[in-house]
Amino acid sequence: MIIRDRNEFYEASWDYSPQLRYFAMARTAAKCLPLALDPKVVSQDVRDTQVLLLMIFRCLFLANLISSNQMGERDLPNIRRAKQQLSAARSQFPNKATHRVALIADRALQAFASDEDKDPSAKPADAAATAVNFLANGVTEYFRSADARTYLYGAALDDMKSVSQQPDGKEQTVTAIMAELPLWHSGKIFPELQQMWAEFSTFAEKNPQWQFWQRWYQNLLDGKPLDWGLQAAVAQIPDDDWELGVEHIAGEISKREAEHLTSKIPLAERVVFNLETVKFGTEPIPLQNQTLVTATLGQVRDALDDVLISPANGLNDRSREVLALRRTMDRYQNDPQRIEIDFTAVHSGLTRQIAVDDLPPSEENLALQMALQEGARAIRATHPEIAENRKLISHQAVLELSSEQKTVLLDAQPVLIDISEGTLQTNFSEDIPLLLEPSDRVQFVPELGIPSRNPVHALYAEKLRTTSRAASLLILLKRYPEYLKRVEENSIYRSARILGVLAAVVALGLALF
Repeated sequence: MIIRDRNEFYEASWDYSPQLRYFAMARTAAKCLPLALDPKVVSQDVRDTQVLLLMIFRCLFLANLISSNQMGERDLPNIRRAKQQLSAARSQFPNKATHRVALIADRALQAFASDEDKDPSAKPADAAATAVNFLANGVTEYFRSADARTYLYGAALDDMKSVSQQPDGKEQTVTAIMAELPLWHSGKIFPELQQMWAEFSTFAEKNPQWQFWQRWYQNLLDGKPLDWGLQAAVAQIPDDDWELGVEHIAGEISKREAEHLTSKIPLAERVVFNLETVKFGTEPIPLQNQTLVTATLGQVRDALDDVLISPANGLNDRSREVLALRRTMDRYQNDPQRIEIDFTAVHSGLTRQIAVDDLPPSEENLALQMALQEGARAIRATHPEIAENRKLISHQAVLELSSEQKTVLLDAQPVLIDISEGTLQTNFSEDIPLLLEPSDRVQFVPELGIPSRNPVHALYAEKLRTTSRAASLLILLKRYPEYLKRVEENSIYRSARILGVLAAVVALGLALF
């Protein structure tokens, strides 16, 4: 169906439910965003300009959360307050394109927050038509693109049609599915809009206060929405905070990213601050069943001794597996997280080597393999957070780090080492260089006891430790400003660099996990 004008679109949209019209409206409004990001406007170091852009991002962010069924009636006070704040910022801004995108974002929330019977302008079909008209006018006016309006009306209808044709027919479910399709899934983004977005992305690289919003919109474009839990946490930032400026909100978002990452990949340890040395370290969460773990370590130690008695078993004192187990039993016997990770890794290594005949399937080797498997399971049985961790990484596709991600770690390593001590410092010193090496690791992490799969050679443990600990450090420094002040006094790095490095590693962790 070819839609030529607003009235035809309005009529065609009534073939679909209000939920789908909300959905199309929010996505169409989001497509308008790049028009607000004129480099001359974005680069202005003027508070009113920065506040308006922030409010535009916030309102489009909320609109897409709502349309994807991630917010509900209990969130209406926040939605109405966000709309009020945007209206106040918009009224003082002269730039034509940015002002009109702000109007579209305002209308997007108005459609959610108002009673349609009392406010006819809030009807989602009407709001969607307004967004399409503006985007089409903008593309035509600024870039002289032919047939823009017809194309954009068609794209909005395609959004609704794609959801309605999902096989299970459950709108609330398929709307969330639809949110995982590229924003311009029915066609390519206009090159002019793509260029404006690319220029903003370049700007955001050098201005960290905008980096969350760059990631959010880029993921929306790609059909890979940020974790819904993280988005919900950002949406719940109190209204008063949004009036304190983009730098303040960036700090609040950074804190919530760190908290979200630590909840997703919990470690059985606490990151602590040593007031005497002014350094960070770790202390394991106490073992829940000391007797069981002691027996488990003893069983593995005995099985390892049995293996080393005979050279025919293929292992010796210099073997990597032997060195790893002895280090674990001697150095980390009170650290359940480390025991579970090391037992799992060595078990997987033995499984692979036996499967390809690098090691014989001798009675001693199989007994050691079984002891490691039972030991790891015993740890998980008594520490739920470790069991959850294992569940996560057992199904995690372990990808090689991109060059940009490796740059983040390379930049972070000296800072992390400088502000830490003990095991934490040692792990940062050892883990990060491993992660920076080219990887020929396996693509998927296997579960225990499945010898037909490849072993765990992927450095998931190092990635998990590094990013989770960086998140814990960031949370402590945000929660206790006096710690940050003392760390800066005792470090060669300024506080802004320390916080920036930690935030970057947290963002990396969110991308990985």
